[in-house]
Amino acid sequence: MSAVLFLHGDSAGDVLGSNGRALSEDFAAAGYTLHSMAVNDPLLLDTVSGLLADGLVFAFGYAGIGSAIRVGDASLWALAQVPFFSLYGDSPAYFFDLHAQQCPWQAGLYGYADHLALRRSLPARAGTLGVAHTMTIPFPAALRAGLDRRQKRAGKLIFLKNGNDPTALMLAWQRELPTPLALRLLALAEVLMARLDAATHAQILALLDAALEDLGLDPQDLLKPRLFLLAQLDDFVRRVKSQFLANVLLDYPTEIHGFHWSHLKTEGRVGKVVLHADYGHSNFLIRDALALIDMSPNTLDGFHDRQQRAIGARTLCMTNRQPHLAEMATEAERFQFDFREDSLRGRIEWALSDPDAVLDLGEEVAERYRARYPFAAFIDGMVEMSGLIRLKNAAASPLSAQNYLIWPPRSF
Repeated sequence: MSAVLFLHGDSAGDVLGSNGRALSEDFAAAGYTLHSMAVNDPLLLDTVSGLLADGLVFAFGYAGIGSAIRVGDASLWALAQVPFFSLYGDSPAYFFDLHAQQCPWQAGLYGYADHLALRRSLPARAGTLGVAHTMTIPFPAALRAGLDRRQKRAGKLIFLKNGNDPTALMLAWQRELPTPLALRLLALAEVLMARLDAATHAQILALLDAALEDLGLDPQDLLKPRLFLLAQLDDFVRRVKSQFLANVLLDYPTEIHGFHWSHLKTEGRVGKVVLHADYGHSNFLIRDALALIDMSPNTLDGFHDRQQRAIGARTLCMTNRQPHLAEMATEAERFQFDFREDSLRGRIEWALSDPDAVLDLGEEVAERYRARYPFAAFIDGMVEMSGLIRLKNAAASPLSAQNYLIWPPRSF
């Protein structure tokens, strides 16, 4: 079998490492052996050398992990002449250095088009940028074997999310930032709170750029401040949305799993907060839940990883309204809500009153999604992109029959 290398590091609840390792069965079914290693493993270079002899097709990691490995002054991937893919599910406004590309053998693939659009406007682009193929994040086979409709029917509505207090963030702006800057952020935050359903990453950025232009400034001349301010507003909106969901959910027999919810009033509420977050354990929670409550990361143009994991477990994911979800079921409206209390309460009360309909809808979404986004298409896309990256970096034409084609071009 040809080899693929997955590199991982530390992440909260081992989300990134567990996510990548779960792909091994599907890679094997497509004819590839997936090797997983920690990015700081002392045997990494020896392992890469050995895999090159076996035919290493590409390497990948999440959130830029593994992309910046160097051997002396050179990139490992340039020396090995192996394409390295960084798969991103978050905005370049956070940890931008993990989005920087240091050599032409790197590629940054984004789960959301608005994140990609921002990245294209930023420097450090030695490699290739694109959108990641949508895929179903595989659910571990051992857990799939344990799917039990009767158990799910008796399961809870769950919300897997760390919280954070939006009011605390606003106070931090006022306490720690220059007054004009704090006032500007507060004004923009107020605008965004009035239109939570439309507060996507792209629209937050457009609102911020318009504010900078109103000051007579070119946003492209202020890349570092622009990223800082964008991260503040994006984080603020996420806090507001998650707090809104949690506050409503606590009025029903639901469970919220995650940290940083101490700002919520939980005493005497019907729902409960479980201060725990572990990727492996959350797979069991998703498998056994009646439905998963979720929210998109300020995007409306792609599937969040928790949505995908729910699909893998044939569990309905009830989330905020997103255009691409309309094709996932004949009654897709049933599992989508707006960021309004009556809308969310209506969806929750429907789910609690008709669990069989919830289970049926979860199975329908899973079937449609798997048919539309098979994992094999994700692998095929990565392999094809690897070939294009190799061609991009080729020192000579891969064809010998065209002596009139001078390759590669030398002027760019």
